[in-house]
Amino acid sequence: MTALADPASISTNSRKIAWSRATSALLWAIIAFGAILRLGRWIHWRALWLDEIYLANSLLTRSLHDLLFKPLEDWQAAPPGFLILVHLTTRIFGNGERSLRLVSLLFGLASLPLMLGVARRLLRPSSAVAAVAMFTFLGPLIYYSNELKPYSCDVAVSLAIVLTILRWLEDQTPRRANMAAIVGATSIFFSYPAIFVLAGVGIIAIWQMRLSGNRAALRQGLWICLIWTTVFAVEYLIFVRQFAHGEAHPHLVQYWVARDAFMPHWPPVAVFTWIFSCLTNIASDPGGMWLDYPSAAVLGLIIGIVVAFRRRDNLLLLVAPLPLVLLASSMKQYPFGDRLALFFVPQYLLLIGVAFESLWTNLAGKTAALVIAGMILLPSAHRANGYLFSPPGREESLSAYRWVANHWQTGDELYLTHFGEKSFNLYRSQSNWPADLDRPGALHIQPSIDGPRDVLEDVKPFAGHKRVWVILIHAEGGEYDVHQFTVAAFSDIGIPILQHSEPGAMIYLYDCATRSRPPGSD
Repeated sequence: MTALADPASISTNSRKIAWSRATSALLWAIIAFGAILRLGRWIHWRALWLDEIYLANSLLTRSLHDLLFKPLEDWQAAPPGFLILVHLTTRIFGNGERSLRLVSLLFGLASLPLMLGVARRLLRPSSAVAAVAMFTFLGPLIYYSNELKPYSCDVAVSLAIVLTILRWLEDQTPRRANMAAIVGATSIFFSYPAIFVLAGVGIIAIWQMRLSGNRAALRQGLWICLIWTTVFAVEYLIFVRQFAHGEAHPHLVQYWVARDAFMPHWPPVAVFTWIFSCLTNIASDPGGMWLDYPSAAVLGLIIGIVVAFRRRDNLLLLVAPLPLVLLASSMKQYPFGDRLALFFVPQYLLLIGVAFESLWTNLAGKTAALVIAGMILLPSAHRANGYLFSPPGREESLSAYRWVANHWQTGDELYLTHFGEKSFNLYRSQSNWPADLDRPGALHIQPSIDGPRDVLEDVKPFAGHKRVWVILIHAEGGEYDVHQFTVAAFSDIGIPILQHSEPGAMIYLYDCATRSRPPGSD
């Protein structure tokens, strides 16, 4: 493979395909609008939700050394590069929500031109436009560019790895080899699933060089993979090994087992059923692709995978991470589902673009391709545009606390459910609470609950109290709904006299001096 003299063309299946100025302008316009969508979501302020607060608690209270070498609190985990960058931004720009989310925003913005670069090297113009547009408007990719989590880093890193390998495959110069080695080695510190992408593209690149008979390029490829392997070993020994086999996060595996994020080993029917269900869930999950018609995406993905294996060219780079992450999932080393599968979404969409291209050969095929692309793109674009000026909140706990504080009367009491404690501690100083809240007994935080009976026992002492505010933050779910039992318990000892809601928060004011049921009706 040799470098192309014309930068406005690409090589696909050994054919040069010219890109018109109009197509290039359209692609960059789509990218620019995607940047506006991500910036708009970041500018629009919203409170940190529970998982963000958990991670922020470690980031804002620890030294850099403790961030990197001690397990994060509250079952949280994040790659060291992400922690370092967020630590630096908070030291430079302060501890506000936008500062905490700035790193995610920057990676989300970087992913847009990276997606364009990969699409231009693998797809024809029409299918590249479809893939880039789907990527630009996809709800979770916009959302996770504005969340204190490393998932937008996973997406950008995944694309950067594929792009640098594609550039090296075009022209095996030392400069491009060094760039691929550096990008891959750096990505390990910013993304946990980067190892699946690195291993996958490394295997395909070495295989292609071996088939080509280019010994010099084969040596370069082996050298690149050796650097990646060495850096991963160092990162594992320094940052990961100390947590991997310990009890730092004992509940995480149980959490993902309950969400069916680990592939079964046997029988084969169960394995294939799980894989199909997993790929469908990635398309439908709010943390994956959030599509209204996930079956269209799965159909496009399957067609794209078939085409990639038939052509046996650079398209295999898109498929390569999938068997590796599935293997890790079967060994319970990596949950493949929901937001942890977000790193594979660019490849998912590019393979749909491959399907779009393969179908674009006759009228029936063009019709099918347009239907698939439309079912994926149009609902996402409609939702993204609607959220540009009024994005939804997730857990607006600060608004809930301020509303109660503004309606507080002397002598009131506050009952806060268990998962509201962290947000209350974070936002208490901003909530304008009256000094009356500091009196003994005015604030009660629900302890961790093991069953409905615990809820009843915790609520009983409020019987006979005049005004009790109940704030429900972050539904626990699980086998029973703690919030439902909390409301039922207070309704049993009092009368609700006021109710208010904020996104992700419910507020009730109970008069517990008057029983909601007459004596003897229990």
